[in-house]
Amino acid sequence: MVSVQQRILALDPARSTGYAHWNGTIVQQGTWQLEIQPDEHPGVRIKRLVDTIAQVAEAWGLDLIAYEDAAFGSHNLITQLVHAEFRGAIKLAAAQLGNLPMRRYNPLTIKKFATGNGHATKDQMMLAHRTHFGFLAKSTDECDARFILEMARAGIESHAKKAKTKAPRTSVPSYGLLADVLIKKRIVWVRADRLPTASSAQVPSPFDRLITPLRSRATIS
Repeated sequence: MVSVQQRILALDPARSTGYAHWNGTIVQQGTWQLEIQPDEHPGVRIKRLVDTIAQVAEAWGLDLIAYEDAAFGSHNLITQLVHAEFRGAIKLAAAQLGNLPMRRYNPLTIKKFATGNGHATKDQMMLAHRTHFGFLAKSTDECDARFILEMARAGIESHAKKAKTKAPRTSVPSYGLLADVLIKKRIVWVRADRLPTASSAQVPSPFDRLITPLRSRATIS
Protein backbone atom coordinates (compact mmCIF):
# COMPACT_ATOMS: atom_id res chain seq x y z
CA MET A 1 0.00 0.00 0.00
CA VAL A 2 1.36 3.43 -0.96
CA SER A 3 1.68 5.91 1.89
CA VAL A 4 -0.40 9.05 1.55
CA GLN A 5 2.77 11.11 2.11
CA GLN A 6 4.82 9.27 -0.52
CA ARG A 7 6.04 11.48 -3.35
CA ILE A 8 4.87 10.05 -6.66
CA LEU A 9 5.55 10.91 -10.29
CA ALA A 10 3.06 9.52 -12.81
CA LEU A 11 3.90 9.49 -16.51
CA ASP A 12 2.10 8.84 -19.77
CA PRO A 13 5.25 8.50 -21.89
CA ALA A 14 5.10 9.76 -25.47
CA ARG A 15 6.62 12.47 -27.63
CA SER A 16 4.35 14.74 -25.58
CA THR A 17 4.70 13.09 -22.16
CA GLY A 18 1.96 13.75 -19.65
CA TYR A 19 3.04 14.03 -16.03
CA ALA A 20 1.38 14.39 -12.63
CA HIS A 21 3.35 14.75 -9.38
CA TRP A 22 2.13 14.36 -5.81
CA ASN A 23 4.38 15.65 -3.02
CA GLY A 24 2.09 14.66 -0.17
CA THR A 25 0.20 17.95 -0.24
CA ILE A 26 -0.48 19.17 -3.76
CA VAL A 27 -0.65 17.83 -7.32
CA GLN A 28 1.23 19.43 -10.19
CA GLN A 29 0.49 18.22 -13.70
CA GLY A 30 1.14 19.07 -17.32
CA THR A 31 3.15 17.84 -20.33
CA TRP A 32 6.78 17.64 -21.36
CA GLN A 33 7.57 18.14 -25.05
CA LEU A 34 10.25 15.59 -25.97
CA GLU A 35 10.14 15.85 -29.75
CA ILE A 36 13.52 16.32 -31.39
CA GLN A 37 14.63 18.46 -34.31
CA PRO A 38 15.73 16.85 -37.59
CA ASP A 39 19.38 17.77 -36.90
CA GLU A 40 19.37 16.32 -33.35
CA HIS A 41 20.64 12.88 -32.42
CA PRO A 42 17.80 10.32 -31.91
CA GLY A 43 19.08 9.61 -28.41
CA VAL A 44 18.48 13.20 -27.32
CA ARG A 45 14.80 12.47 -26.78
CA ILE A 46 15.60 9.66 -24.35
CA LYS A 47 18.24 11.73 -22.53
CA ARG A 48 15.77 14.59 -22.23
CA LEU A 49 13.22 12.36 -20.48
CA VAL A 50 15.81 10.88 -18.10
CA ASP A 51 17.15 14.35 -17.24
CA THR A 52 13.68 15.77 -16.67
CA ILE A 53 12.77 12.98 -14.26
CA ALA A 54 16.01 13.67 -12.37
CA GLN A 55 15.12 17.37 -12.18
CA VAL A 56 11.69 16.50 -10.75
CA ALA A 57 13.31 14.31 -8.12
CA GLU A 58 15.66 17.12 -7.10
CA ALA A 59 13.07 19.91 -7.10
CA TRP A 60 9.94 18.15 -5.81
CA GLY A 61 11.19 14.91 -4.28
CA LEU A 62 10.44 11.42 -5.56
CA ASP A 63 9.78 8.04 -3.92
CA LEU A 64 7.85 6.18 -6.64
CA ILE A 65 7.40 6.34 -10.41
CA ALA A 66 4.15 5.10 -11.97
CA TYR A 67 3.66 4.95 -15.72
CA GLU A 68 1.47 3.64 -18.52
CA ASP A 69 2.82 0.37 -19.82
CA ALA A 70 3.22 -0.34 -23.52
CA ALA A 71 0.13 -1.81 -25.16
CA PHE A 72 1.56 -2.11 -28.67
CA GLY A 73 -1.89 -1.38 -30.02
CA SER A 74 -0.56 0.93 -32.70
CA HIS A 75 -0.13 -0.45 -36.21
CA ASN A 76 2.80 1.94 -36.71
CA LEU A 77 6.05 0.12 -35.96
CA ILE A 78 7.94 3.38 -35.39
CA THR A 79 5.39 4.44 -32.75
CA GLN A 80 5.73 1.11 -30.98
CA LEU A 81 9.50 1.42 -30.90
CA VAL A 82 9.35 4.99 -29.55
CA HIS A 83 6.99 3.91 -26.76
CA ALA A 84 9.33 1.05 -25.84
CA GLU A 85 12.28 3.46 -25.74
CA PHE A 86 10.46 5.80 -23.36
CA ARG A 87 9.68 2.97 -20.96
CA GLY A 88 13.32 1.96 -21.00
CA ALA A 89 14.25 5.56 -20.19
CA ILE A 90 11.91 5.55 -17.18
CA LYS A 91 13.51 2.38 -15.85
CA LEU A 92 16.98 3.88 -16.34
CA ALA A 93 15.99 7.06 -14.50
CA ALA A 94 14.55 5.03 -11.60
CA ALA A 95 17.76 3.02 -11.34
CA GLN A 96 19.95 6.14 -11.40
CA LEU A 97 17.86 7.72 -8.63
CA GLY A 98 18.66 4.93 -6.19
CA ASN A 99 16.58 2.09 -7.58
CA LEU A 100 13.25 3.81 -7.05
CA PRO A 101 10.23 1.48 -7.01
CA MET A 102 7.99 1.60 -10.07
CA ARG A 103 4.44 0.71 -10.96
CA ARG A 104 3.16 0.14 -14.47
CA TYR A 105 -0.46 0.11 -15.55
CA ASN A 106 -2.06 -1.27 -18.69
CA PRO A 107 -3.95 1.36 -20.75
CA LEU A 108 -7.18 -0.64 -20.48
CA THR A 109 -6.83 -0.74 -16.70
CA ILE A 110 -6.33 3.03 -16.55
CA LYS A 111 -9.44 3.67 -18.64
CA LYS A 112 -11.53 1.30 -16.56
CA PHE A 113 -10.30 2.93 -13.35
CA ALA A 114 -11.26 6.39 -14.63
CA THR A 115 -14.56 5.67 -16.39
CA GLY A 116 -15.60 2.10 -15.62
CA ASN A 117 -15.04 1.24 -19.29
CA GLY A 118 -11.74 -0.26 -20.38
CA HIS A 119 -12.37 0.89 -23.95
CA ALA A 120 -13.24 4.51 -23.17
CA THR A 121 -12.42 7.10 -25.83
CA LYS A 122 -10.07 10.03 -25.32
CA ASP A 123 -13.08 12.37 -25.07
CA GLN A 124 -14.62 10.20 -22.36
CA MET A 125 -11.35 10.25 -20.42
CA MET A 126 -11.17 14.02 -20.67
CA LEU A 127 -14.76 14.28 -19.47
CA ALA A 128 -13.98 12.03 -16.51
CA HIS A 129 -11.04 14.27 -15.61
CA ARG A 130 -13.21 17.38 -15.64
CA THR A 131 -15.93 15.61 -13.64
CA HIS A 132 -13.62 14.35 -10.91
CA PHE A 133 -11.10 17.19 -10.62
CA GLY A 134 -13.20 20.20 -11.60
CA PHE A 135 -11.14 21.38 -14.57
CA LEU A 136 -10.27 20.24 -18.07
CA ALA A 137 -6.81 18.80 -18.63
CA LYS A 138 -4.79 20.61 -21.28
CA SER A 139 -4.08 17.38 -23.17
CA THR A 140 -5.05 13.73 -23.20
CA ASP A 141 -1.50 12.87 -22.09
CA GLU A 142 -1.88 15.04 -18.99
CA CYS A 143 -5.31 13.53 -18.39
CA ASP A 144 -4.00 9.97 -18.44
CA ALA A 145 -1.06 10.85 -16.20
CA ARG A 146 -3.41 12.25 -13.55
CA PHE A 147 -5.42 9.03 -13.40
CA ILE A 148 -2.19 7.01 -13.27
CA LEU A 149 -1.20 9.13 -10.29
CA GLU A 150 -4.51 8.46 -8.55
CA MET A 151 -4.11 4.72 -9.15
CA ALA A 152 -0.67 4.81 -7.52
CA ARG A 153 -1.93 6.90 -4.61
CA ALA A 154 -4.72 4.38 -4.09
CA GLY A 155 -2.13 1.64 -3.74
CA ILE A 156 -3.13 -0.29 -6.86
CA GLU A 157 -0.37 -2.71 -7.78
CA SER A 158 1.20 -3.11 -11.20
CA HIS A 159 -0.76 -5.26 -13.60
CA ALA A 160 0.52 -8.80 -13.89
CA LYS A 161 0.75 -10.50 -17.26
CA LYS A 162 -1.51 -13.50 -17.35
CA ALA A 163 -0.13 -16.76 -18.61
CA LYS A 164 -1.84 -17.93 -21.74
CA THR A 165 -3.80 -21.10 -21.20
CA LYS A 166 -5.69 -23.07 -23.78
CA ALA A 167 -9.26 -24.01 -23.04
CA PRO A 168 -9.79 -27.75 -22.80
CA ARG A 169 -11.09 -29.25 -26.02
CA THR A 170 -14.49 -30.80 -25.74
CA SER A 171 -15.58 -33.69 -27.87
CA VAL A 172 -18.64 -32.75 -29.93
CA PRO A 173 -20.21 -35.41 -32.15
CA SER A 174 -20.25 -34.48 -35.81
CA TYR A 175 -23.62 -34.49 -37.59
CA GLY A 176 -22.31 -33.14 -40.88
CA LEU A 177 -20.98 -29.70 -41.83
CA LEU A 178 -24.30 -27.81 -41.82
CA ALA A 179 -25.43 -29.35 -38.52
CA ASP A 180 -22.10 -28.53 -36.89
CA VAL A 181 -22.38 -24.88 -37.98
CA LEU A 182 -25.88 -24.61 -36.54
CA ILE A 183 -24.74 -26.14 -33.26
CA LYS A 184 -21.85 -23.70 -33.01
CA LYS A 185 -24.16 -20.73 -33.68
CA ARG A 186 -26.52 -21.97 -31.01
CA ILE A 187 -23.66 -22.03 -28.54
CA VAL A 188 -22.88 -18.41 -29.42
CA TRP A 189 -26.50 -17.43 -28.89
CA VAL A 190 -26.54 -19.03 -25.46
CA ARG A 191 -23.43 -17.12 -24.48
CA ALA A 192 -24.86 -13.88 -25.84
CA ASP A 193 -27.94 -14.36 -23.67
CA ARG A 194 -25.68 -14.35 -20.64
CA LEU A 195 -24.02 -11.04 -21.47
CA PRO A 196 -24.73 -8.15 -19.08
CA THR A 197 -27.48 -5.76 -20.06
CA ALA A 198 -27.02 -2.08 -20.85
CA SER A 199 -28.02 -1.19 -17.30
CA SER A 200 -24.72 -2.60 -16.03
CA ALA A 201 -22.94 0.39 -17.63
CA GLN A 202 -24.29 2.53 -14.79
CA VAL A 203 -22.04 0.82 -12.23
CA PRO A 204 -19.64 3.41 -10.72
CA SER A 205 -16.02 3.23 -11.86
CA PRO A 206 -13.33 2.22 -9.36
CA PHE A 207 -12.22 5.85 -9.31
CA ASP A 208 -15.70 6.97 -8.24
CA ARG A 209 -15.35 4.87 -5.09
CA LEU A 210 -11.96 6.42 -4.31
CA ILE A 211 -12.46 10.08 -5.17
CA THR A 212 -14.19 11.15 -1.94
CA PRO A 213 -11.39 10.22 0.50
CA LEU A 214 -8.71 11.35 -1.95
CA ARG A 215 -10.28 14.79 -2.44
CA SER A 216 -10.19 15.39 1.30
CA ARG A 217 -6.39 14.97 1.21
CA ALA A 218 -5.53 16.68 -2.07
CA THR A 219 -5.31 20.30 -3.13
CA ILE A 220 -5.12 20.97 -6.84
CA SER A 221 -2.64 23.63 -7.81
